[in-house]
Amino acid sequence: MAFCEQDEQARDGRYWSTAELTLGFMRDLAKLIQAHLGVLGIERHEAKFGHGLADCLWSVLVMAERCGLDSESALERKIT
Repeated sequence: MAFCEQDEQARDGRYWSTAELTLGFMRDLAKLIQAHLGVLGIERHEAKFGHGLADCLWSVLVMAERCGLDSESALERKIT
């Protein structure tokens, strides 16, 4: 069982489909951008920005894993 599935099972009692994961990522990213721009009126959004960014990164890594992609190698190719 992949790390993402263990986390989902423990947290939600079930696995998220790839479609649900993608929609969650899009929602998290939109909220993150809106908070950063001040659209949501969230107090101390800067303190929460790192957590939101980590949520988005987690989603990207899980999507890569589910698609059988080696995200570490892909990132190395991108930055070198």
